[in-house]
Amino acid sequence: MNLYEYFYWMEKDGWQVEEIQMLQIEMPCIFRLRKANETILVSAGLDYRPVPFGDYYVEGYVRYTGRKVQSWAGYTPKDNTIAENYTLRKGQSSAYVFGAPGYSPSSLCHFYFLDDCRVVGIQTDYITIEEDKIEIYDALTGEIN
Repeated sequence: MNLYEYFYWMEKDGWQVEEIQMLQIEMPCIFRLRKANETILVSAGLDYRPVPFGDYYVEGYVRYTGRKVQSWAGYTPKDNTIAENYTLRKGQSSAYVFGAPGYSPSSLCHFYFLDDCRVVGIQTDYITIEEDKIEIYDALTGEIN
């Protein structure tokens, strides 16, 4: 589904939609939707084909009540302890640790939804091709570690 069409219908149903700013990425890629005690984290995919109104689409999501996962599509929400204990890797992708490539708006950033209503972002330096930054966003508080 087109991302902005999805947001339109969700806002009509009372959800608040906001873009999550992580790792200083300029293109929109991760969003938070909130309504009462529920949160939905959404990853935006980008379709490079020249399709009218089809450029951004819902690539995956996780729906939470409080910090508990209710449903998901796309990559399985990852165990939060993996993110908390993660150390930046040299010469090896985070996909080896998380067991999936994650959502990636570019080859230099990877995002993983966690099982406790948080998102982890891992950035790779484009010169050294080594991971150089990690951020964990808490979707309940709106804070980045």
